[in-house]
Amino acid sequence: MNVNFEDQRNKTEDRAKSAFVDMMCCLSDGNIGAVAFITDVLDKAFKENDDMAALALSRAKTFNIVGTKLYLLWNDCCGRDADKAIRVLAENSKDDIMDHLTFDSRCNVKKYD
Repeated sequence: MNVNFEDQRNKTEDRAKSAFVDMMCCLSDGNIGAVAFITDVLDKAFKENDDMAALALSRAKTFNIVGTKLYLLWNDCCGRDADKAIRVLAENSKDDIMDHLTFDSRCNVKKYD
């Protein structure tokens, strides 16, 4: 049996790229601001070996906090502080996060301190 390791490596890379694109599309739901946040989180997860960053994205998907909601959490509730948004997603309940994402009468969301 002749195994071509280069072909196997290319197929593995293609599957990884496809999974990455699927995850990015699923979490961003087409919102470019969410893409910016996800990219920052992934950068932290890989470069800093930050398990909490990976957990945050997993919980965002589980809680259905995707697209505009994910962008609002990062941008409005956490002041574009990715570390704060990661902690919020990793440490808070879905109900607490959704409560912060609920608009008040002035169309503002609650900020995390």
